[in-house]
Amino acid sequence: QLLSMAIDQGPVLQAFAERFHPSGWSGSLAQTLGPFLSLAAKLASSGDPVIAKWAMSQTEAMNQRIAADERFERRSEERFE
Repeated sequence: QLLSMAIDQGPVLQAFAERFHPSGWSGSLAQTLGPFLSLAAKLASSGDPVIAKWAMSQTEAMNQRIAADERFERRSEERFE
């Protein structure tokens, strides 16, 4: 609803995007980003094509970041074995 009331959605979407990509976390990145992925999924089904496109690109970026983090973790574990 906040987005639909915004005169300029760009700054609101940018603020969301900054929160979607934490600079630090503890534990699984997938768990950390889980709530953000849920929010992005809801926004992707929005009737507004600009918001939906933005949400889909954010979802893709978060999934890529999770995959990269998982690859890094696997390599780190392999080095210690």
